[in-house]
Amino acid sequence: MNNIRKIYFSVFFTNIVTFASVVFAYFAYSKFLTPSEFGVYSVALALNNFGTLFLETGTRNAIIKTQVEGNENSLKGGITFYILSFSILLIFVFLMGKVFIGRIYPAIINDYSWICSFLSIFWISSAFIVVPTSFLEKNLQYSKITWVESLSVVLERAVPVLFMSFFSYKLMAFTVLAFISRFLKLIVLNVYSSSCIFSKKKDFINAKRILKESVWIQFSMSSSFIRDNLHVLIIGPLYGKLWVGYYAWGMQLATLTSQVFVQVFSRLSVSISARYSSFEDRWKLVQNQVIYLSYITTPALTVTLMLIPYVNELFFHGKWNETIIILPFLFARMIPSISTTPIAALLLVDKDVKIYAQFLWAWTIIEVICCLLFVYIGSAHGLAWSLSISAWFGVWLLTYYHNISFFSVLKMLIFSNVFVVSLAFYGLFCLINVFITMNLTSTVLTCLFFIGFAYLSDYKLLLGLLNFLGLNSIITVFNKLFNFNINTKN
Repeated sequence: MNNIRKIYFSVFFTNIVTFASVVFAYFAYSKFLTPSEFGVYSVALALNNFGTLFLETGTRNAIIKTQVEGNENSLKGGITFYILSFSILLIFVFLMGKVFIGRIYPAIINDYSWICSFLSIFWISSAFIVVPTSFLEKNLQYSKITWVESLSVVLERAVPVLFMSFFSYKLMAFTVLAFISRFLKLIVLNVYSSSCIFSKKKDFINAKRILKESVWIQFSMSSSFIRDNLHVLIIGPLYGKLWVGYYAWGMQLATLTSQVFVQVFSRLSVSISARYSSFEDRWKLVQNQVIYLSYITTPALTVTLMLIPYVNELFFHGKWNETIIILPFLFARMIPSISTTPIAALLLVDKDVKIYAQFLWAWTIIEVICCLLFVYIGSAHGLAWSLSISAWFGVWLLTYYHNISFFSVLKMLIFSNVFVVSLAFYGLFCLINVFITMNLTSTVLTCLFFIGFAYLSDYKLLLGLLNFLGLNSIITVFNKLFNFNINTKN
């Protein structure tokens, strides 16, 4: 248990550095890029995520889940060869598909060359990054991975801002820094994993066995790509890259506010859950994750909703007004998403991968139907309405496949002290603003008061979270000051 706490601690605090750089970059892009350019960048990220899904995500989870047979270095060589071959094929198909893609998605045709160069860097390097990363994760050597990935995110997301500021680069800045970042990441991870990038001996038999397992995971997670990019796949062709930019800006803000903590737990869920033998032990771990994630993120979402209209007017001169209108719906989606990430990881470990695929595709079909229905009713705004509702179907499906009570998960999410306090406070804040227009200073002071009040409304959960992360020295101070008598040995 202490080893697991150290892993969470390492990933959590490294993630703070990543989070800070992404937040800085997010607000800088909001200033330097127009909504249309933001939309093009979002399309490129979506396509990159699609390629990464097939080249990295499925393979990584398959390696973590599967017992390695034979020589490990030969196996690494075999998997790398197959992924590199598929990467080249994927780039070739994308280059040849310009005419076809241009017909169904004319909004990006003028930026097609830049998108191709951006994707080529990520897809080619994936073959040499995913294998060492997977084997390090399999052995829970996250301390070697996290700092490299944080540095990579800083280079890819934050440093391009400097190019935009001093060299008047815009989209091309992302390409240059992506090349530098991926090259450094490739070298360091292969040194850590003792991988021979161009190994002469290649175990193709066991590599095929692992990649066959990864195909089902890739098929499953391709549905997640569809759900996460409905603004690109449906709104873009119908309403253009301007609306893709509006949605991308809002969804990135929602992700930054909530998913930064969710990603810490989801990154570790498969590796750590796989080490428990019974469902009861795994479910207890997941329950703790959901409770803590709800406790951390709900006040953060509330404060962001209160402050962002002022930030938009003060720093961006109302550029993102359309996004502000749909933002509460996008944020509402984050509440059920807090639970779907760790519980879905449990489904992958506890059940057959085909059941995992059934769940994800059933959820995706529901989301797509809801999206088309609401877009038909409410035009571009309809997607936001759909996203806030259809995410709850994912929670219900997960409880159905696990044969657990839907209301037990609902209780963890919306019947906690923090959620009730956050909802009541935000409602009161909106009501006051109807009669009295609050300025930025008074809003900031109100938010600070709310944050303190919300987290202290369940102070035992706060101390439990600190204990979970291994921050026992802070708990000791609380024990002495307030006589809480929290046990730090469990």
